[in-house]
Amino acid sequence: MFVPEQSETRSMIVEDGVSLFLRNGDWQKVREALSSGNDLALPATNKEGTSLYIQWLKTVYTSPVTGENLSTSGAWVTYRPENPSPTRKGAAVSAENVVLLTGQDAVSQRTSVKHLADYLEKIDQTADGFCGPQKDRIARKIGIRFNLTETGHEVILTSKPELAPVDAKELHRRLDGVEAPKVKGPVEFEYFFQVTGSAHE
Repeated sequence: MFVPEQSETRSMIVEDGVSLFLRNGDWQKVREALSSGNDLALPATNKEGTSLYIQWLKTVYTSPVTGENLSTSGAWVTYRPENPSPTRKGAAVSAENVVLLTGQDAVSQRTSVKHLADYLEKIDQTADGFCGPQKDRIARKIGIRFNLTETGHEVILTSKPELAPVDAKELHRRLDGVEAPKVKGPVEFEYFFQVTGSAHE
């Protein structure tokens, strides 16, 4: 139980629970930690008191694109299409999933779902325009990290199996050339799609 408006910060065991007596400034820090999901270390203000620690369990996501480990106190939001098969007859590219690296609330404040969906549709078309005509196309999974900001955007590309350096450079050039939606703050996400192999593969 939290008891604010105290002259000192301390704790007391009461039956089968603990009462936390908090100065107003410390109570504000506790509220902010609980609402934001941030960790907090709050030392007691007297020698007999017990310090308070709030530590959130982190969910770690390892990016297949960059290899970095990203953590959140919540869950990573992944969107998957209801029909993962190619949407156009003869298309070489089929969407797999999108992982938001920016919180849903922040994304909704900085752009719109429609703008992002339209952007990814153009990305699909651009990737298909590159992969489709390849005669010896092999099946592969391509992942893209998108970092959108108010002043521009960054595209980071990875592929398994790896693309030949010249093909990777050209595909990156085309994807980077797709006009990104305007955003009111940073929006980061990763997009994954499958490339089907040629019929004679």
